[in-house]
Amino acid sequence: MKRKSILFLYLLLLAIGLAYETQSLTEGWMSGSQYGIVGLSTLILLVYALPAVWALFHFSKKWKLSWVPVLFSLLGGGFVAGWLSSFANTYFHDMIQAIAPNSDFWNQYESAIAAPSL
Repeated sequence: MKRKSILFLYLLLLAIGLAYETQSLTEGWMSGSQYGIVGLSTLILLVYALPAVWALFHFSKKWKLSWVPVLFSLLGGGFVAGWLSSFANTYFHDMIQAIAPNSDFWNQYESAIAAPSL
């Protein structure tokens, strides 16, 4: 029961992360040229992502690991971590603004740990 609950929670977080990461692509608000840029960026990503994934699966076979944990770790690292860190950065920013809105130290600290929003 405990393993099934953990798997359900992981799959739920994965589904939320996948929806969060792809919402700009699936909502249809981009123009055709913007979708073209996304497609070209994806092709460039595949140039280094596919060999990296191949290497991970090659090492998992060499180290006699099942491919399932490798796949779950790739999906979790790609989708769960992204949206969780985004929400954590947002809450951290709100907390800093509420506690010390004009503090140079906290503003520089936040800028050092959080990526700038585009």
